[in-house]
Amino acid sequence: MGPRSLNNQAEPLEISSAVSDPVSVHTDPARIPFLAVAALAARQAVYQVVGGLIGIFLARQLSAGEFGVYAISNFLFFLFLGLGDLGLGASVLRQKEKPTIAELRLVLALRQSIDLAVFISVWFLSAKLTELYALPPDSIWLFRSIALASFITSFQVVPTVLLERDLRFAALAAVEVLQVIIQAAVLLALILSGG
Repeated sequence: MGPRSLNNQAEPLEISSAVSDPVSVHTDPARIPFLAVAALAARQAVYQVVGGLIGIFLARQLSAGEFGVYAISNFLFFLFLGLGDLGLGASVLRQKEKPTIAELRLVLALRQSIDLAVFISVWFLSAKLTELYALPPDSIWLFRSIALASFITSFQVVPTVLLERDLRFAALAAVEVLQVIIQAAVLLALILSGG
């Protein structure tokens, strides 16, 4: 199939072979599900190890109050992610036909609309959240930055769904592991610099 115009909304989207997953390209198709499970298991293992090490490090470096703020931040970030998801990506993932560009644009627009509504709500409620958790007044920026980070992650929904539909879990796991490692490195650098 040749290149297609973005104006042709009804045709299914094909992922370019330039970004193909080497596991799915060079492997017997019967082994792909097993390799996908192995990639996801490895990803989860890295998540647990990195998360555990970061938790131990932070518990030793931060005061109880500072560690509590970190824990609240993590909780709120994942809460905001859950509020924005609402199964939009899963609906595209489960459909039998390949998604069209129009469907993917709709999923992205809906996801970003929901995340934008959450971001705006948190922006205006951040002072109340700061009071609720008995944090200093400048902590409103903590809540606002968490909501902004949640909004930014909405851009991941379409690429993630496309990789999952094509069983490219090795590529997806590699990206997510890299994301966790970069997040941990930035967090450690900020803690060690006193930021």
